[in-house]
Formats: sequence, structure tokens, C-alpha cells
Amino acid sequence: MLNFWIGLGLNQRVKKNLASLDRILRFFIGLFLVAWGLGGGPTWSFVGLYLLASGSWGYCPIYKLISSERL
Repeated sequence: MLNFWIGLGLNQRVKKNLASLDRILRFFIGLFLVAWGLGGGPTWSFVGLYLLASGSWGYCPIYKLISSERL
């Protein structure tokens, strides 16, 4: 079964591109925004889900898109 996952390339780790402080800030701001959205806040506050996910994983795809590594 392990060979199946290795064949799909799913055993590779995602390279982290967020600093520790950035991860902590994203996590807590995301948590606040999601709680606000669930408590009746504006619908845009569910952007906090993205902040929670990127803060938890340590990877931001938007940073990857705008990074200078592509040059």
C-alpha cells in the first residue's frame, strides 16, 4: 500500500515558505475572523479559513506565485 502513495508522489513534504511569526499571526487572525463570521459577522470574514490553513501548514501559495524565485 505504501508503494501506491509513493507512486502518486503523495509522500513528499510541502516546502514551508512562512516565517514563525507570520504563521502565528495568520493562525490567530484567522481564528478571530472565522469566529467573527460564525458569530454573525460579514461573509468576507471567512477569509480567515485561508489564514488558518496557511498558518497551520506553513505554506502560502500566494507567496509562491509572487516570489522572486521564478525569475
